[in-house]
Amino acid sequence: MQDTDRYGRKVGRVDADNIDVNAEMVRLGAAWVYRKYTSNQCLYALEKQARQNRAGLWNLPEA
Repeated sequence: MQDTDRYGRKVGRVDADNIDVNAEMVRLGAAWVYRKYTSNQCLYALEKQARQNRAGLWNLPEA
């Protein structure tokens, strides 16, 4: 566990079977990078790539 956000949700890193679950979710377009809680440049790059590839949530119509 790393932190708690303003809504009381726990914010942290998840690893399973040597996989960085956070990074994998961002890469697939299944999660945004919450910049307030990370400075991990790798996550920013993965999010940019997912956005450019219109992966996952980046393929949804804007609300």
